Amino acid sequence: MKMNGMWRCLAISITMYLAGCGGGESGGTAGLQAGGDVSLSDRTPGQIAAFQSTAVSRNLVANPGFELDGEYEPNPSGWKTWSGTSNNDADYTEAFGGSYSGNRHGTHWSRTPYEIYTFQEITNLANGKYTLSAWVKGSGAQEYAQLEAKRDFGGSADESRRIPTDGQWHRLSLDVDVTSGQLAIGFYSKANAGEWIYFDDVSLTPADGASAERLYPASLIANVRDYGAKGDGSSDDTAAIEQAICQNIGSKIIYLPEGIYNVNRRLEGKSCDGEWQPYLRIVGQNRDGTLIRLAPEAVGFANSGNPRSVVHTASGLFVEQPKPDRPAEGTGNEAFGNYVENLTIDTGGHKGAIALDFAGSNVAAVRDVTLRGQGAVGLSLARTVNGPLLVKNLRVEGFDIGVDTAAFEGGVTLEHISLTGQGTAAIRNRGGVLTVRDLKSTNTVPAVINEPEVSFLVP
Repeated sequence: MKMNGMWRCLAISITMYLAGCGGGESGGTAGLQAGGDVSLSDRTPGQIAAFQSTAVSRNLVANPGFELDGEYEPNPSGWKTWSGTSNNDADYTEAFGGSYSGNRHGTHWSRTPYEIYTFQEITNLANGKYTLSAWVKGSGAQEYAQLEAKRDFGGSADESRRIPTDGQWHRLSLDVDVTSGQLAIGFYSKANAGEWIYFDDVSLTPADGASAERLYPASLIANVRDYGAKGDGSSDDTAAIEQAICQNIGSKIIYLPEGIYNVNRRLEGKSCDGEWQPYLRIVGQNRDGTLIRLAPEAVGFANSGNPRSVVHTASGLFVEQPKPDRPAEGTGNEAFGNYVENLTIDTGGHKGAIALDFAGSNVAAVRDVTLRGQGAVGLSLARTVNGPLLVKNLRVEGFDIGVDTAAFEGGVTLEHISLTGQGTAAIRNRGGVLTVRDLKSTNTVPAVINEPEVSFLVP
């Protein structure tokens, strides 16, 4: 619905199809589409090989073993909670009773009667057959205590298995057909006081073994662990990742194995002598298990009027003259070969944070990325020149603006985009040219704000 020149929605699902769009030195549809996935014609065979990875079967569930939280923590990280009795503390993580593996498990229990659902909503799935499994045990006597999967997030369970009542660990599994690219999985209990279930090691995998996990030959990557990064969720990994970038930008993939990497300043596409450089490719092992997290104590990310990014790609300076904002931001139309893929960036409560400020030219993309936090912008594409480039399989959770675009010159393709919980707009387009396919905004604010009138969003 369009009101006062702005698109507004409560929850919308828009399917838009790629259309030609001129702009920039590349110009036309071919230039725009090559800016996403296709054109490697300017790279050497060795460089093209560096773009190849091996897919392996992986778990699509975030925090599957409930190890990311402390003892008796309600609302486990990566999971959502619904209560039919306003008793949200009936689900939590703990070690009591023994986990199936690791240190903790998920629990449903309360001193009073309760109804609770602990779940994840997983989107951007390829349609097909999946297997959901978990290790569970329960006390018995509940009205409901089950592992379940549903294709409609607001509907009833399509598949479910009741949790055994003998107090022993059992592995339950469900075969599920995904037909609309999404699946809600979780544990539902309706029980009397003192009745309980435990759940651990939850797994959702494609039945055919397909995966978005990325594994590369060692010779093609700069593994940040080799530069001192811990990825343990408590160490400061900033300097180690900076060294991996500056020593290898333009030659190797900057690779982050599964882990939580705390940083306290902006990660920039620069060489070790401090010069802005293109060809920065940062890739995580998998989207949900590889997290770059802005540390709570990080400074310089508090001013929402002058926000600062956590990850920042840049342009080279091979032909063109410097732009006015180049010294500070690395702006230019030679931002070739920049990629950010297969990871999550979390800005936490920093109000002046941009999760990812991305510059790309012709051969550049953001793919299979989640951005979340309470900052100013999730994905900024608002340099004075930017594109053509591709953004594909992006989830943005929170922020004042989900995706911010401004550059008229190059054009941006957005495909399979999910935007949730923004404060001002899901997308703000200030003079850019966007082509969009499959945009979903779940918000009470406008899905798209076009300002000024020369902005274009092409269905």
